[in-house]
Amino acid sequence: MTSEIILMNRNVLTIGADSAMTSWAGGRYRIANEAQKIFTLGGGAPLGIMIYNSADILGHPWQSVIGEFIDTHAKTDFASVEDLASTFFNYLDNHMSLFEPEEEERWFALTLNVIYAQIVHLARERLKFAGMTEDRSLGREEALVMAINFVHRAFHDEEGNPLPNLDCFSDTSPDEVYQKFSDTVDAVIRDHFSDVTSDATVLGKLREIAGFAVVKELFLERMIMSGLVFAGFGSDQMYPTFDEYFVSTVFNNRVKRRRHFLNEVSNKNQASVSFFADSDASVGFLRGIDSDTAGFIFGASEFFLTKMSGPFVDQLEFLDSNQKEMLTQSFIQEFSPIYHQSLLGALDQKVEMDRITPFLDVVNSMGPEEMGTMTADLVNLNILRKKVINEEGTVGGPVRVYTMSKRGGTKQLM
Repeated sequence: MTSEIILMNRNVLTIGADSAMTSWAGGRYRIANEAQKIFTLGGGAPLGIMIYNSADILGHPWQSVIGEFIDTHAKTDFASVEDLASTFFNYLDNHMSLFEPEEEERWFALTLNVIYAQIVHLARERLKFAGMTEDRSLGREEALVMAINFVHRAFHDEEGNPLPNLDCFSDTSPDEVYQKFSDTVDAVIRDHFSDVTSDATVLGKLREIAGFAVVKELFLERMIMSGLVFAGFGSDQMYPTFDEYFVSTVFNNRVKRRRHFLNEVSNKNQASVSFFADSDASVGFLRGIDSDTAGFIFGASEFFLTKMSGPFVDQLEFLDSNQKEMLTQSFIQEFSPIYHQSLLGALDQKVEMDRITPFLDVVNSMGPEEMGTMTADLVNLNILRKKVINEEGTVGGPVRVYTMSKRGGTKQLM
């Protein structure tokens, strides 16, 4: 994991990151605290690329891949940040010699193992819940089928139609994925689902999931997914922009990627703060309440409402037992969700008015040095939180901060 932050106003973009990075090596995950996550283009151009989550693609460090790209395009004039992102992915797609076919299949197997392991975990959670509720009718096989169906449906819209393919795989069908790696798919299925592989329908869904996982828009392989953020000022752009992508694997000479978010500063949107990966502490600072505390409050509220509904309805003596049961269920299923949705909306409105808007007003008037210092402070909040809760050091190491401006180019502050 990692902690990375971008602050922008109409004159300046600052980008900051810690130095901890997770990579896959020797059959397990490794964490290094000297990783380079921010890469700037040559010649002082106010453009850069930031990475988060996995430090490599198919075992190749992003540091080396991005370094080669920058060397190749040191003199390229990028009209926009989107132009930089597009050129980078075209470069990768046309340099598939980096990725050996054996690597592609090995990483496909790893991706599939990650996704199937999530299905098994989901089945175990269903069994655990059934045990808590003393439901003895649900067995391991039934729980696995339920979990498989749940993930399979996630690749479809509300009407049951498959989600669109990623743009990079617009001409690739899920069946092509299975045909290419059928032996690998079936071997991984046997490893995870020996209880249900005799069911042809379930087996078909597992094979479809393998194909969907490559060509569809969901990125279930988040443990081995990288985030790439292209940021700065293109030569035709007056104000800064960042363009964020999810990237994970390679199939048929294409890098799997999807744009996640495009954020542009303008006269209407004059300042912006964005957090990437493991940034709970800085998000909590900005919102005035951390996600764990907010989750506890909403969970406790839901619990108390559910527990109170029965005793409250029991006091309504003019209702018979059937009417009381119907009212209790209506209270739980209809009133409680509406109440919590309203409470969440009210909290978001208050946070927006009391915390976020004033913060962005301050950012809007800042210069490069002050914005850079604030960016570093926000990253350090996340490092401090990890130390306080004594969690594994997936966030840490030296903090690096760069500023980018149209006239000042790119400068490293720390």
